[in-house]
Amino acid sequence: MPERSDSVDYKVWAVDNVVYGPVDFGTLETWVQDERVAEDTWVYQISKDIWFKASDFPQFRVYFSEEDDEDEETRLESKTHTVSMGTLKRIKLFGLLDDSQLKQLGDFLEYKKYPPYSLVVKNATPSDRMYFVIEGEVRVRINVEGRECILSTLTTGDFFGEHCLFDQAPRSADVMTNVESELYCLSVANFQRMATERPSLATSLLLAIGKTMVVRIRANNKKLESMMQVWRSFRK
Repeated sequence: MPERSDSVDYKVWAVDNVVYGPVDFGTLETWVQDERVAEDTWVYQISKDIWFKASDFPQFRVYFSEEDDEDEETRLESKTHTVSMGTLKRIKLFGLLDDSQLKQLGDFLEYKKYPPYSLVVKNATPSDRMYFVIEGEVRVRINVEGRECILSTLTTGDFFGEHCLFDQAPRSADVMTNVESELYCLSVANFQRMATERPSLATSLLLAIGKTMVVRIRANNKKLESMMQVWRSFRK
């Protein structure tokens, strides 16, 4: 079984019978995304001295689905799920809601379960829902010059994609599961229904999101300030 390696560890036997590489994992994944590497393309891992098909790599299986991009976020397990108060209280954002509001909130959430290395959100696709991690771990990533750059790792209680409730601009990053993960999601359509049927709940949720965003902005400002101080010290 192939394994992910952070070194320049892969060669690709292309359709023109030329072996390309060696390349690192990020470059290999970019070739898969660009369809330069197909499902049945042979890949050689130098450190393990094995040949394998690209589809044998768990992280790449999500790219070889025959379903279209529109269904990509929903093609993994999604089923009817009873939303419990205890589970909702694990979400940090919902700490500002009272019990009656939490009971109402369950009517607007969808439950999804994803296997490890699954693509939950794809960069540059439409933003139509936000997510809450109720179990597991996901990573937010972008591709920089063929290399994966992890922006953050989110675990139980965290949430992402909240900007879709304000602006349906395209996603700015991928989100992938690191392990089997369970998530709730709130679609834009369900939020609009909430605003009509439960306006006080929608207002409280937006207020909670706003407070969380302020905390994040302050934290990012502090990080930027620290980076600037380091940069100034190197200039002296």
